Amino acid sequence: MTPQADQFDWDDTSEVRPRASSPDLALDGATLHALEVLASSPSGREARTRAVALRAALGPEQGALEVLIDRLVARSEELERLRRLAGRDELTGIANRRAFNEALERELSRARRARKPISVLLFDLDGLKAINDGFGHAAGDEALRAVAARAQEVVRNADLVARLGGDEFVVLLPDTDRREAKRIGERIREELIDLRLGISFGVATAQDRTTGPNALLEAADRALYRDKTKRKTLRPSAV
Repeated sequence: MTPQADQFDWDDTSEVRPRASSPDLALDGATLHALEVLASSPSGREARTRAVALRAALGPEQGALEVLIDRLVARSEELERLRRLAGRDELTGIANRRAFNEALERELSRARRARKPISVLLFDLDGLKAINDGFGHAAGDEALRAVAARAQEVVRNADLVARLGGDEFVVLLPDTDRREAKRIGERIREELIDLRLGISFGVATAQDRTTGPNALLEAADRALYRDKTKRKTLRPSAV
């Protein structure tokens, strides 16, 4: 019985018909295409799912393809691991600037289509230099890791916390208006009180369908500067 395309659900794969004409497995065009699709799997999980389907289609005749299938799955898993590392901040383990920028572009497009609000919350630590100077850079690094962990505890699963560099962090907030974004910023600030850490933050919300990622971040940066200036005026010795 020839496996049909709907057993695979792979684009443009009509069927897989392996032919065992020798101790080695002969491959027809459909089998080769199925292997090419497997090789181009964007993630290890998808590759494993496709490999199961291919093995089921090949049945007992898979023979010489077994090693090749395993190698293709291993290749996809390694590429997925490298992609994850490329999008992670080495110090804190959260998303880095690259991953944030990609997510922001994607979520802005989605927000435009759905006509939903989207906000970014930009924040940095007040006094990280004092921590580094007084207790060493190891203490400063620990402070950054603590901030990243606490921020992730505050936000929702759909939100993305990223470190842009130094002591600057950003939170991507889909389906969130300015008022709710400010509330999340205050919650992050409160979450750090027992760690004797303070933050200044700024919020920006996409106002219309033409708002771009750079404009959104620049607006959040201006709001952060205003908040920092205000905090220095009210509490010049605050950390």
